[in-house]
Amino acid sequence: MGQAIQGVPKAMEAERFVLRDTGGRVRAALGMEGYGSVGLWLLDSAGKTRAGVGVSREGSPVMALADQTGKSRLSLTLTDGPGLSLRDQDRTRISLSVLAEGSGIYVWDQAGRERVVLIVAADGSQVLGFRDKDGKVIWKAP
Repeated sequence: MGQAIQGVPKAMEAERFVLRDTGGRVRAALGMEGYGSVGLWLLDSAGKTRAGVGVSREGSPVMALADQTGKSRLSLTLTDGPGLSLRDQDRTRISLSVLAEGSGIYVWDQAGRERVVLIVAADGSQVLGFRDKDGKVIWKAP
């Protein structure tokens, strides 16, 4: 036990590793992406990316879950603080963020307009605001 197997390389190097199922379909990929990120991506039997974990080109860790079409619906990122985004088919609809200056919940409508904001600042103060479809504040407290 604990002995090295003769003839087995101690390391393998590549820019990309691909795992295929018995039918030849790609089911997982580990590697560099064209825009500078690195990640592990898991694909369903139809070849659509369904889950991934990686590091962005800026150095931020990212985890994502995608729907049956391969579009990201849930992502967790860590930049200045943790953040969680929920997406519909086209864009982010709800995001949660935690930063040194405070935490917030943001809600966007189907057109991508910010409609609801709830922020708790580092000093404990809070803001709750609602906007109409044109971005005009229609209610805010305090």
